Amino acid sequence: MAIRFLGFVILPLVVLSVWLYSYFKGALPLSEQRLEAQALSAPITLRRDEHGYLTIEANTDNDAFFAIGYAHAQDRLWQLEVQRRTIRGQLSEVMGKEALPFDILVRTLGLHDTAQQSLATLDNMALQSLEHYAMGINYWLEQGVELPAEFKLLDVAPQPWTPADSLAWIKFFALNSASNYRKELDNLLVREVLDSQQQELFLGAQRQSESLDLASQLSAFATNIEQQWMFNNDFVGSNAWVVAKRHMAEGLTTLASDPHLGLQIPSPWYMVSVKGERLAVSGATLVGLPIVMLGRNQHIAWAATNMMADTQDLYFEQINPNNPKEYRFQGEWLKFEERLETFHVKADFPSSMREQYEPVKVRVRQTFNGPIISDVINRGDRPMSLRWTGANTNDRSYEAFYRLNYAWNWQEFVGALDVLSAPAMNMLYMDVDDNIGYLGAGDIPVRGKGQGQYPMPGWEVEAQWQGMIPKSLMPKEFNPERGFIVSANNNMLPDDYAYFVSDDWAPPARAQRITQLIESKVSTKQRLTLEDHLSFQQDVMDLEALKLLPHLLFPTMANDEFSEVMDYLREWNGFADINSIAASIYFMWLPNIKKQVFEDELRAFWLQRNLGDGIDALLGSISNDKLLLALSDPDEAWCDDVSTLVRENCEDVKRTSLAKTIRELRKYFGKDLNNWHWGELQSAYFKHTPLSQVKGLNKVFERRTPRGGSPNSVNAADGQFDLNEGFLATFGTSLRQVIQFDNSQARHLYINTTGQSGNAASSSFDDAIQLFNKGCYIITPDSTGATTSLIHKKGECQ
Repeated sequence: MAIRFLGFVILPLVVLSVWLYSYFKGALPLSEQRLEAQALSAPITLRRDEHGYLTIEANTDNDAFFAIGYAHAQDRLWQLEVQRRTIRGQLSEVMGKEALPFDILVRTLGLHDTAQQSLATLDNMALQSLEHYAMGINYWLEQGVELPAEFKLLDVAPQPWTPADSLAWIKFFALNSASNYRKELDNLLVREVLDSQQQELFLGAQRQSESLDLASQLSAFATNIEQQWMFNNDFVGSNAWVVAKRHMAEGLTTLASDPHLGLQIPSPWYMVSVKGERLAVSGATLVGLPIVMLGRNQHIAWAATNMMADTQDLYFEQINPNNPKEYRFQGEWLKFEERLETFHVKADFPSSMREQYEPVKVRVRQTFNGPIISDVINRGDRPMSLRWTGANTNDRSYEAFYRLNYAWNWQEFVGALDVLSAPAMNMLYMDVDDNIGYLGAGDIPVRGKGQGQYPMPGWEVEAQWQGMIPKSLMPKEFNPERGFIVSANNNMLPDDYAYFVSDDWAPPARAQRITQLIESKVSTKQRLTLEDHLSFQQDVMDLEALKLLPHLLFPTMANDEFSEVMDYLREWNGFADINSIAASIYFMWLPNIKKQVFEDELRAFWLQRNLGDGIDALLGSISNDKLLLALSDPDEAWCDDVSTLVRENCEDVKRTSLAKTIRELRKYFGKDLNNWHWGELQSAYFKHTPLSQVKGLNKVFERRTPRGGSPNSVNAADGQFDLNEGFLATFGTSLRQVIQFDNSQARHLYINTTGQSGNAASSSFDDAIQLFNKGCYIITPDSTGATTSLIHKKGECQ
């Protein structure tokens, strides 16, 4: 049996890996390169250290942007190809019919079309940076070098990059941060099936529902898209904090950030230090863009978290009964804007032996409110449109980040972000003069009626947006007396803030924990160290779990089947580290008890509309606070299973759901509780697009590694449980940075999740994974006074 396994599984993988490495090693860039091209004003020097970190020295800033494009193409060409196809709605040309629904959604939203129109609104210098970046990518393509393995394996030829591709990628990034339209659909459905008291727990104020079949089908579509493409996530966001130098032992103002995104290989981030004529920046570029999105220049540093603002609204549209090509808007019948989109879908694998699909043609309609997204599921009888701040055609969001790269002070920082539309972000700031600040940035609509909880009638005047919150009135804070600022997707608005921003804040646990860690020293007059900030980013305490856990516990007898499990839970300190047994029990129990409490009220309605997957997504999004309210209800109405004749109480629910949890854990681990370690149950899953879906190749291109943390710990991780795979954490920390500086020195530490290269034949493809897991950081080459490239408080990284 072992020999057969070796012959049929292991040996082919080894042969494939050796072939890939030897064949495609020629595509790897040199550690130092002198770049000459006709488009450059002078030759450029590109240097990569042992971790692949790129340093660029250029004569002009446009030369530098050219070099970034060239380097992105060298190291991340397949990633650029996937991104270009994503925002153009052309993934199905490579990945087949499974990608077609996603392509249709993207084309319906018109990301690339609106990006193309937005180019004309950019400042000339910002536009030139995109043009030179595209020139750099395309120059690399023209060199005729060996392409990364994915192109050969999938028989794909890379296509040129354009400035509009970069703008569209920002729009897609913003779309991935704004998922309110899905919540509006679910709110509409939940309201239909719950009584008024139950609705209050879920939703708040009442409103009559309509078009439930349409909403249910769209909800199911959105669920499938999100699960297949790791698109959006409810509670996992980002962390950032900034601390004034008076609280720091080193006497340096300090900024820490760790953005949370869908986990993938290669990482979305690419690390650079760039010096041009005026440009001098270091930090994380987002592949597809030529500027540092999170990092520093010589005067300021900045970080960002998702503001969680409600920037999307759904509208029911009314069709003219006498002319189906018209819709009603503010008392008039207007014509739909229409276009026909054609999709070329690759045949099923092996495509060379299959009959090719005929091109798929889809009609796309648009109203004043936005594109008709109900057309993606062929429900044109009751049109539903989507309005979103990122859909405008005069979007200068890229210019905001471009200008940040050149900002020298707080005023220029605020001025740069005045032109940000989407995504809406919490932006944290520090400068060399020990100023710290926070600014809410981006377009947030002012609604004429309601707070964006439900689809609205698109023909009503009062249902329309009345503009955006004025930039001068966006929330901000500068040099607060406490000497530090923390942002973790929590509500950062003052209590008396005049405008509605969101009802979808992340639970406050991460922000509370970071504040708790900082104040533990500040309140006792101790000074924080650099090592403290590194430790904070790796902290896995879950305050949400500690708040809920006492309400889940129940008494047991000595020989009770639950007694040993309860002992672990009673003694748990809330740390979701890889060795924790209690964390495995708690995080397996939590979805089971949510299901036990809430599913019976929703299941019949959901199943009638073929929404089995949708109810699982809805149950997963229920906060611990709502579960706590349900368990604390003196009538125990939520704990009663409405599908049975007997009346259950909350004690019954706890025991039944925990019994199911124990059965699942025993099936996964065996009966010995000493083996139930969280790191054995939860793995970070770095998905490769699309080769994670190909057996054999997935072992070569994707990566999995044990991971601690939880959705509400600072070191965040979130995913779903599978009885064969365990918890696959598909969302979490995607990058860590800590920056310190004053007028005389700068320290800049980082660690990416996977590696700098997207080429599987490179040592930098996955060399950061274990460093990340051990809590190691890499010091950027341009840090002053650095004596080592790796730092860690335990010395394990030397």
